Amino acid sequence: MITVKGGHKTQKKFIKQVADWASVSVLGPRLARVVSVNINIIRNLDADGWCMEDEGVCGREFTIEVRAEQTYPEMLITICHEMIHVRQMARGELKEVGITRGGKHHYQVWKGKKISKSLAYAKHPWETEAYKLQDKYAKQYVTEGRFVYTNQMIARDRRIEK
Repeated sequence: MITVKGGHKTQKKFIKQVADWASVSVLGPRLARVVSVNINIIRNLDADGWCMEDEGVCGREFTIEVRAEQTYPEMLITICHEMIHVRQMARGELKEVGITRGGKHHYQVWKGKKISKSLAYAKHPWETEAYKLQDKYAKQYVTEGRFVYTNQMIARDRRIEK
């Protein structure tokens, strides 16, 4: 199940459509049936997106935060990227360990191996995978004719890009 909060009506509708599609295309139909994703559209977020596993529900409930000030094509890529992280965590490939994200005792485990905090962000294996696959899924969404770039969306994106 996908829920979307924040943002304006068109953003919410677009992100919901992309996430519903990605839940089946990225996660696969079986995993999509048991995973819940809450998406929050947030102004001035410090990244294009974040994905977190919700506490207490191991591998089944996730929260994605999406920066509101992105164009619609950028949001498409961000949702695909973050849904890849949902898949990685739901399958147990990526685990966030520690009391608080970013805290002193926080670290990640990738496919059973603890990843050094000194490893550069771009070299994290889960990020390498997500960056490698995000464009593939975004192109698939567009190729299937699902991305309808309306005049309203174009006008909003022009204001953002200024």
